[in-house]
Amino acid sequence: MYKVMLVDDETLILSGIKFLIDWEKNGCVIAATAGNGQDALEKIRRLQPDIVLADINMPVMDGITLMKKVGEEFPHIVFIILTNLEEFELARQALHYRAVGYLVKSQLEAPALEKELEHAKEEREKRNQLMVVNAADYFEKKQQEDVLNKALQETIFFRRGTPGEKYAEFLKDAGVFYRYACFYIPFDFAAMSSGQPPEKEEKAKTMEWIRELAKKTAEKIFRQNYIFLDTGGVNSLVLFVYARGDSWEQEAEFFGRKLTSTVKNITRAECRVFCTGLYENEDGLKQCAGEYQTLMERYYLGEDEENGIATEHGGEHAGGKISAGEHDGSGRLYAGEHGGSGRLYAGRTGENVMSVGKHADNGAGGYESLGLQGIGPQLYHEIMRKNTKGIQALLDSARTRVQNTKHQKSQAIWLLNELNREATEALNGLGMMENSSYSRVSSAAEIENINTRRQVLQWLDMLRNTLLDIVGNGENPGNQIARGARQYVLENIESHVGLQEAADHLGVSAGYLSTIFKREYGQSFIDFINSTKIEYACRLLEEKELMVTEIACRLGYENAYYFSKVFRKYTGMSPTSYQKHMTEAE
Repeated sequence: MYKVMLVDDETLILSGIKFLIDWEKNGCVIAATAGNGQDALEKIRRLQPDIVLADINMPVMDGITLMKKVGEEFPHIVFIILTNLEEFELARQALHYRAVGYLVKSQLEAPALEKELEHAKEEREKRNQLMVVNAADYFEKKQQEDVLNKALQETIFFRRGTPGEKYAEFLKDAGVFYRYACFYIPFDFAAMSSGQPPEKEEKAKTMEWIRELAKKTAEKIFRQNYIFLDTGGVNSLVLFVYARGDSWEQEAEFFGRKLTSTVKNITRAECRVFCTGLYENEDGLKQCAGEYQTLMERYYLGEDEENGIATEHGGEHAGGKISAGEHDGSGRLYAGEHGGSGRLYAGRTGENVMSVGKHADNGAGGYESLGLQGIGPQLYHEIMRKNTKGIQALLDSARTRVQNTKHQKSQAIWLLNELNREATEALNGLGMMENSSYSRVSSAAEIENINTRRQVLQWLDMLRNTLLDIVGNGENPGNQIARGARQYVLENIESHVGLQEAADHLGVSAGYLSTIFKREYGQSFIDFINSTKIEYACRLLEEKELMVTEIACRLGYENAYYFSKVFRKYTGMSPTSYQKHMTEAE
């Protein structure tokens, strides 16, 4: 039985159609009726009928709009339009939205209705078969993408550009050996949460969102010739593109700019887009893999921020690489902070376009060991002894090694986890963990969000300063830091002051500063900033020398609207009302 829904705002019409034919004899059953398009849409979403007989002119939502919305959500549902003679043009418009036919209400008879039902049932079967075919195509394509993903992952990341026999032929048949490149796209989530790393669930949700944005951007620019590789990275995406034409340079640059601005505007996360050179044939895979590894490590080490010499690229082949002139794999920087391996097509949003950077290292070699094995137990020992000089000496030595050694990111992450674990155990052993708020400094989320050597150094500084504060001040840690933060706000009242800026100034984490400030003064740090600024704003308003927009700008607010919103929250009235009230009180 086909489920049928009747939709018309005239109850007489609904009743007439309901009893006009024997629905079961025609292989149908009336599943529901509705009096307007909106009511029908809600019932369609719940019941998903096979066929809908709908009037064109209805209140709340007309039949054309209903067809359009249902067509987007449930393309398999078939419509028959009910119309009057004077609505012929509307009926033609309904056919545009794949209605199988229309019936004139004033001439509606059983044979005509039964004939249109037969057409509708045939169409419903066709659409059902098409759904099955589309689903089969989808699953076949998905299976191919999964195999391609696995083959490229193993080739680029595990075999360093040497495909195994079982994958070489598959990759060749898929056409990926023709003019291909790899993008490395790291993210910085600190800007999303006032400098603090997002919680694990928030970050996972944001990354899912970013992946969708990246896929939509890639699809518009690279069409079907791209694939995001599932590397398991929590702070980055890897995009492989192939079959690129002569407009490759413009496509890659546009992709970088579009993605960075979109991610920034929608999620507030910072995004950078690096790209290898363009390669061709199987021989180029090894170079591509090596250049990709170099991109990641140079980004971590901060070498992409060094000055370089601009190089240009063209179209001659060199060992599997599409290149021109003197080219050693350094690539080009198109926007953002310049320097380094590969092509940085977009950096921090809004920066100028520039091209940079020749270098000789196109591989992942040349790295040194940090040589800090055993530093974790040593830190534990110094904390248990409450030896602040020993704590400082150890962490300063670690900082020096990280800063001056060309090492891989994995070594630094191991170091931070080792220090975190040993420091936590030591503080627990001294009974200081509960009162110190140290867990905010040593959170797994903060270490997980580290992408660069600069962030590693900042984390080590925060760990050192926090441990010296906790261990050095015994039962009442944080007083000096909290007072320093308060003084920093008072001295910078006419600047943009935030939690992260103050934490950076004091050399501690934003989370630790937030916790100790609230414990010390009984209010959050953000509340203190706003209340202090609003007190100052009140004095400026009373002086009547500046306009509200000028005061907002002077105090570092983004705009007068946001300033007025904050002002009303703390005073109960707008800045203009406050000024008027003070004038009347004089």
